[in-house]
Amino acid sequence: MHRISFVLSKFSPQLEQIDFKIDYHVSELARRFGVEYDKDFE
Repeated sequence: MHRISFVLSKFSPQLEQIDFKIDYHVSELARRFGVEYDKDFE
């Protein structure tokens, strides 16, 4: 999913911002549940 959105972000900066927000919320949820979230996960 992240790889696809990364490719699309080259055509639309808004998609990059959306993907960043998704990563932020996922990392926040992971931290809340005590799970280590790797942002560089492919």
